[in-house]
Amino acid sequence: MKVIHLLVASITALSLAAPAFAVAPQGGFGNPQRGAPRDETPPSWSQGNWSGHNDFTRADIELTIGEDGRLTMVVRKLSDSRTMRGSFRGGKLDFGSERYLIRQSGRDIRLTRENNRDDTVLLRRQEGRPTSTGEDLTITEPRNNDRIPSGVVFIRGESRFPDVQIELRRGRDVIQSASLRSHGREYEFRFNLTPGKYEATVRAKDRDRMTVERKLVFNVGGMGKTYIERPAAGEKLRSGPVEISGTSEAPEVEVEIYRGRDRVFIEQSRVRDGRFVCRTKLDWGTYVVTVRSKEDGKVLGTDKRGFEVVGNDGLSGRDLRLDKPSDRGRYRGSSLDFDGTAGGLQVRVQVFRGRDRIENQLVDVRDGRFHVRVRLSPGHYDATIMSEDHGRVITTKRMSFDVE
Repeated sequence: MKVIHLLVASITALSLAAPAFAVAPQGGFGNPQRGAPRDETPPSWSQGNWSGHNDFTRADIELTIGEDGRLTMVVRKLSDSRTMRGSFRGGKLDFGSERYLIRQSGRDIRLTRENNRDDTVLLRRQEGRPTSTGEDLTITEPRNNDRIPSGVVFIRGESRFPDVQIELRRGRDVIQSASLRSHGREYEFRFNLTPGKYEATVRAKDRDRMTVERKLVFNVGGMGKTYIERPAAGEKLRSGPVEISGTSEAPEVEVEIYRGRDRVFIEQSRVRDGRFVCRTKLDWGTYVVTVRSKEDGKVLGTDKRGFEVVGNDGLSGRDLRLDKPSDRGRYRGSSLDFDGTAGGLQVRVQVFRGRDRIENQLVDVRDGRFHVRVRLSPGHYDATIMSEDHGRVITTKRMSFDVE
């Protein structure tokens, strides 16, 4: 009996010395040794697969909430994607550094980031199939942040769902939208776009009419491609209104015209549908036009042309003017200079003494002017001055003079 009493006393002493343990009820707090919270059972309405698009972070969200409180969130942005794992604790989605409040919104759920009320997203349940993945809807062309030539732009990709829609934005403005049914898995949209920065949003609806969405940012133009179509290099233009036109992939161009060292024209012009046009009036002369493509004041590309401006055909002599000699003038010396302006490409000077032609010179017109020197002995002379264009006589002047 004494042995039994001693054994009971020892057991009682050990029980009193041992620490007390508190057992948390299911759904309470775990790790009883440290008092840290453990995974809770989430509400039945929140369990399952969810997906949606977060406009604040511009990311596609895919969320799985398990019956055991385990969480998996996939965040897909244009540049990358990441997967976060966490637990349902304290009525919140706990991913460690990020925590989200969750509430029911009809058949959907809404998540709001704990430390940023603006970061909120509405998620729709994905019934009867896995959460939407990046393979369901893709944009293969162009790539994010690509810079492509202006003009016809193709936006291509693949969709697991037949109905595909697209919306193009430039800044805050929706400039174009379209829809189609994809052929097989592939879809293609075609737009004629001017230079600028664009955001494309492609959407497709699955069998449950839930929307899957992908976004893309790309730039059109600004690649420095500049081309002057008119005037062509070395082209001869008639004096008066002159048109400078061509193509550019930048939003604007600067058109600058020089005659020799003198700048005679400069203008900033907007590019519309990839084209630019400037007009000015130019007199006779040799010119150089330079077109610079610009974006935000930065020169992206340059093209340059040299051309000539000559007189107007058929103006009855007004495109040929003789400064000297004068008609019926009298001159001394052994040579005589013929100077003037002409609208043709060349000037021919013929000098006659009686019936004999003693001089026949053909000279080029440069900067609208010509000069011919003729050696003459004393006597009476007749002269014919002709403005020519590729061998065709445009204008003729006749005169007579005496050399003493």
